[in-house]
Amino acid sequence: APLKQMVAFYQIVARVESVFKVSMPASVASLLNVFNNFNLSIDALGLPLSCLELGSFFDQLLFLVLAPCVLGLLVLTCSIFAEVLNKHKDASLKAGLIRALPYLLFLAFYAFPIVFSRAFQAFDCEEFDDGTCFLRVDYSLDCNDAAYGRVVILAWIAIALYPIGVPLLYLTLLLHARKAILTEQPTDLSRSLTFLHQDYAPSMYWWEFVE
Repeated sequence: APLKQMVAFYQIVARVESVFKVSMPASVASLLNVFNNFNLSIDALGLPLSCLELGSFFDQLLFLVLAPCVLGLLVLTCSIFAEVLNKHKDASLKAGLIRALPYLLFLAFYAFPIVFSRAFQAFDCEEFDDGTCFLRVDYSLDCNDAAYGRVVILAWIAIALYPIGVPLLYLTLLLHARKAILTEQPTDLSRSLTFLHQDYAPSMYWWEFVE
């Protein structure tokens, strides 16, 4: 639990300046740079981006959007097979999903800040004295070019899926399990959502959505 809270805290504070385009006092900026060392990002993953043909910002963002989805489908498939191999009478997509939920929630939690920060970088263009305007994280991309439009569309899709979609998914799942959580009479669903509510009092089961 403490590790989870620290990760969430680091991901938020380290991105305040770049995402919200605010200028921080020197002392605060220096502190944020320290937190930035703990940031989860595609660069920090140490992936051979050029070998994976992910040299452009668009390709990197597309990879970040799709990779968690592919991994999630893989986890779900393995969970369904595990249900079948265990010869559970109620083996089904629902049973497999409940079995996979703890892993899917863990995946979403750590994918969220990576995709979130990368998507918002798509709107950070730098204008030069000659009137040209390029994306700050990829100077090969002209912000006045048609190709930049594809980047913006993908960024909005990423924002809809992760910064908006993931918290809404949390809330939907927690609301479905609220009776079991509030009465402290666990069900299969509430147990699979332990990652979301175990750190809070039962009456505050929804706090992960707010946080």
